Amino acid sequence: MEKEQQRIMLRQRKLGILLYDARLAAGASTDTCARLMGVTPEEYTRFEDGLDSPSLPQVETFAYGLNIPLSHFTGNQALSTNAPRADDVKLDLIRTLRQKIIGARIMQERGRLNLATADIALIAGLTEDELVNAEAGYVPISFPRLQLIAELLDIPIDSLYDQQGIIGQWRKQQERDTTFAALSPELQDFICNPVNLPYLDLAVRLSEMDAQKLRSIAESILEITY
Repeated sequence: MEKEQQRIMLRQRKLGILLYDARLAAGASTDTCARLMGVTPEEYTRFEDGLDSPSLPQVETFAYGLNIPLSHFTGNQALSTNAPRADDVKLDLIRTLRQKIIGARIMQERGRLNLATADIALIAGLTEDELVNAEAGYVPISFPRLQLIAELLDIPIDSLYDQQGIIGQWRKQQERDTTFAALSPELQDFICNPVNLPYLDLAVRLSEMDAQKLRSIAESILEITY
């Protein structure tokens, strides 16, 4: 129990440093960051100081609002300068919905492993009532505790990230941008050239075919060439 609490505290302090780094990189004020998380500036300052931790939905709306990669908050690297997002979204609604989705997922995975609420609550440093309320989506779970719970349930933390919502779409676009930036300049030029769009469309269609159909096409091509 003491060992798990120490791990949570270490992650809590690390997350605070990453939040501070993200705020500096975005050039945002503590008031702005607090608004993005739906907390008071004093509560947000406690997050940066490592005295308390936000929930995953709070981290998600914070990252989305500042246009910061979500992966930053589980990494070890400082950020380069990023411009904050200017568009207005209903961050409170996003956090509330995400909180309920995460709680339902924890309950589902706990049932899959046939674990009682007491089993998870004890190791995560929560009371059984706190975990029950968290699973119902009534209260948030701090990100460091959620990471520990994910480990206990043997699921990757990124499987709890928003997948289909507005933040999920933004995160996937960031991942696509990162993947594209890692391509060679020649490939980037090829992809960006409108003349090559039919080839790219063909590649997409081929990737969606099953192995048997691809084999049949390959055999037909061989027959034509001989």
